Amino acid sequence: MDSAEWLLLGGLVCCALLLLDGYRRVTRRQRSLAATPVDTVSPGSEPLLGNAAPAPRATKATPEEISGAIDGSLIGRTVNVQGRLETRETLRIEGQVEGNISADDQRVVVGTGARLAPRLVARELYLAGTCSGQMEVSDRVVIEMGARQEGQLSTARLHCHEGAWLQGTVDIGGRRAAPSRPVPPSLASPCLVSESR
Repeated sequence: MDSAEWLLLGGLVCCALLLLDGYRRVTRRQRSLAATPVDTVSPGSEPLLGNAAPAPRATKATPEEISGAIDGSLIGRTVNVQGRLETRETLRIEGQVEGNISADDQRVVVGTGARLAPRLVARELYLAGTCSGQMEVSDRVVIEMGARQEGQLSTARLHCHEGAWLQGTVDIGGRRAAPSRPVPPSLASPCLVSESR
């Protein structure tokens, strides 16, 4: 082989190594994003929409606190559930659920890439994936960046991160939040709330 062939071969090897390194970095970033804890709200931090009392401050919770790893259930990424689901413990959904979920006094976490439809009843909802249909949450809803909520959402408190997507009707604290109603700047949500007709 002459020097030109060696240079060409070396260039090809460098390109392959760069592609492999890029792939490794992307997969590591995806894994770290999936393992990133959801923000929880504690007394004395930023304001929530609805009947928010003092402004709560966002703090990071451990994955065990969010997923209920000790006393909770997990629907994995490769699991597809169809039908009615009732639980009396924390529920983390990483796969797909098509049916009614009843978790009246429990926390439900919908992970990145997870899908949930058409109905959920829970105490708390942490949404990083996609929910469509009717969501009735008695305490609070946290919608992460990149998450999607379509349909009817009813909750006492709503925390919506920038980059989240809402479409449908939102009922916060017993009142309907419509885009035509002015919202004080201190309570403005960074996500788009639109009313479907």
